[in-house]
Amino acid sequence: MNDLDLMARFRDDVTPMSAPGRDRARARVMAEAAGTAATSRPAIRWTWRLAPVGVLAAALTAVVLVNQSSAPTYGPIAGPSAAGSAATGDHPTASDVLLLAAAEARRAPVLSARPDQFVFTESIAAWGGGTTEMDGTETYRVPVPMTRRIWQSVDGEHDGLLRQVPVDPKGENPLPELADSPIPACGDLPREDCGTASVYRTDLPTEATAMRAYIYNLDRGGQTPDYGAFENIADQLRESYVPPASLGALFEAAATIPGVTVLPARVELAGRTGIAVARADDGFRKELVFDPETYEYLGERLVAVRTTGLGEPAGTVAGYTAQLRVAVVDKPGQLP
Repeated sequence: MNDLDLMARFRDDVTPMSAPGRDRARARVMAEAAGTAATSRPAIRWTWRLAPVGVLAAALTAVVLVNQSSAPTYGPIAGPSAAGSAATGDHPTASDVLLLAAAEARRAPVLSARPDQFVFTESIAAWGGGTTEMDGTETYRVPVPMTRRIWQSVDGEHDGLLRQVPVDPKGENPLPELADSPIPACGDLPREDCGTASVYRTDLPTEATAMRAYIYNLDRGGQTPDYGAFENIADQLRESYVPPASLGALFEAAATIPGVTVLPARVELAGRTGIAVARADDGFRKELVFDPETYEYLGERLVAVRTTGLGEPAGTVAGYTAQLRVAVVDKPGQLP
């Protein structure tokens, strides 16, 4: 049962709120909680104090009724076949999507782990790029989808494992697995230089303002501050476990980055259709993709927004990672 289902029990004579109206109402509340404005309307300020149940129920029912009567409905987000086309009607903003994703993320149970266990992540990933030929010329390497299963030590003190399987484009026959790749433990390496460190991300902030400062202070790889911060959010999510409070803070921080927009058409990510929030810079657009119904994080894409230096046209998907599942297991090679 969610928050608005509970309200329905108090007033069963009220016409149920539509899904778009519900989402707009919830986004407005989350915007206030995060200190940002999801819409241009005056914000609703919430002060929770002990009060009689009847008074609280009446107040909350009034808020629901106000949002239902005043919130516009979203127009349909176009399907994958209409990529690049504009949707009609009132479209959810990037802030709407990110704050709803944050609210849902914070509701998830914490996945606990012992130091001697392993974070298991399964994904489908494909990343292209340039390759240099023997004559010195560069050609574009088309992304090849791979199913990645990776086991990484929670405390960094145990050897991990990476196992990749090429994805059969026809989906008919399983392809042979590649050789397993061991992931060495940290040993004597400083933890900041160890690839197995911090995959169980208890070190991340849990509040939006602190998270925003954190992602802006990370290395940006030569990118502009705002685009680099947006890419850093995707970096925290890739093949790591981020606890619910920090995951919510990441999405709330993303909602404050200037220039982040929601794409007018749904996108396809490894066989799943999602709604994407994105930021573009220097010829490429980084996208964070969410389930359009549950707002669960599905993964990331990198898309060219103009012809690349290797001649690939605008719209080329340069790479993606589709997150399938994250779990904690006792040893490398074990499936949850």
